[in-house]
Amino acid sequence: MGTRLLILFNVFVAAGWSTAALAQEFPQGGIAPSSLARQAPARDSFDRVANGVAAAPGDASQPESPRGAEPERFFSIDYAKDLFADAFGVATAPARWDAHDWRFLGYYALGLAVSIAAVDKPVRDLAQRNQNDTTDNVLSAVEPFGQKRYTLPLMASFYVYGHFANDDEARATALDGIAASFIANPVTSVFKGLSGRARPNTGLGPHHWRPLQGDQSFPSGHATQAFAMAGVITAHYPTPMAEWLCYGTAGLVATARIYHDAHWLSDVAAGGLVGTAVGKEIVSINEGRRSRRSALVPTVGGDGGEMTLNWAF
Repeated sequence: MGTRLLILFNVFVAAGWSTAALAQEFPQGGIAPSSLARQAPARDSFDRVANGVAAAPGDASQPESPRGAEPERFFSIDYAKDLFADAFGVATAPARWDAHDWRFLGYYALGLAVSIAAVDKPVRDLAQRNQNDTTDNVLSAVEPFGQKRYTLPLMASFYVYGHFANDDEARATALDGIAASFIANPVTSVFKGLSGRARPNTGLGPHHWRPLQGDQSFPSGHATQAFAMAGVITAHYPTPMAEWLCYGTAGLVATARIYHDAHWLSDVAAGGLVGTAVGKEIVSINEGRRSRRSALVPTVGGDGGEMTLNWAF
């Protein structure tokens, strides 16, 4: 049993290492954090300009940062427009990448190539030789978190809580998560169709690629969905607890796909990349949009006995 758990742990680590690295590489900024950082000034400086005064750090009279801007309503024209804008933003993200972003993608692609060439088959064989009921039950329970029938109700619960608790961050998490859910998987589907890779359960091996021929193993749609949700939630709640819980769950979904012989290791690693990148890019796009919509919203703050009028942009 100890050997089986060790093997499962190694599979989990191999499936999740690159996406965990991506989370650290892009903690808040989406697909191309460097280019986005150049487009927006630092929030502290931005707030000082918006206030029209040189407010001291930690001054209670400062308005909330753009991150706290009120999100749009779910049933609204604004949100419908945002979905199209998010899809366009994700599709055009490579045009905003810089040398750092392309270099990171190159290293990631190299890792995938090594996995395809020499790692996918040994990992698959190890997983299939070490099956047991306990592991199967655990992974079968977690695996559906890579499907919309689980992730969309999860996002709905964020929205309902945010509505009744007047928690804008929870509502924004739900809206961004729903957008990521509907945008990330079509991106994966395009690569699936183009690659035409056979699944491991077909017995054709890891090097069977028939572009546009119907096979759809690369990348993993389950991993894409799970890591997209992880990317969104951890962008809104950037705490160690949230990262361990979200990426740990997503990693188990990826592990389940390998364990159940539905995907190769490189399939879930690629899906993790797509999901995390899309999730974080959508959060970055929408935070900027919400901050612009909150322009010219007056907030009244006090400084001792004096009342000041601030404009939150």
